Amino acid sequence: MHYVEKRRHGNDDIRLIGGGVGRTMILLLPSGWIHCVILSEKKIMATMDFFVNKMGWESHTVAKYPHVLSYSLEKKIIPRFSVVRVLVLKGLIEEHKLNMDSVISVSEEYFLNRFVNKYLNQVPQLLDVYQGKVATF
Repeated sequence: MHYVEKRRHGNDDIRLIGGGVGRTMILLLPSGWIHCVILSEKKIMATMDFFVNKMGWESHTVAKYPHVLSYSLEKKIIPRFSVVRVLVLKGLIEEHKLNMDSVISVSEEYFLNRFVNKYLNQVPQLLDVYQGKVATF
């Protein structure tokens, strides 16, 4: 069930979007993350669609990391989580041991070393997956 709730935050109108996330989950967002809900409905819905429908994650898992919604879907989220998906499918990492911050909030150099370079011998096309040259979704 989706809903849009408009509120005032200072001088700004914000929208709280429910994309399978219960109202209580949204209200539990730390006040320091309020900027994450000042995103377009289209951006939030596209990112939630990716994580819930493509990655198969529960919406409450995404709600634990609201700042992830502010990252670029095309430039950061899809490339990194495409690599994660391949590694999980190959049995090289366990999805339940990951958290979103360990994938998305780290530098590109750290991500490449931890998730791409480390597994290039087992999955030679992993860099191509990261660069979007191999479709995974």
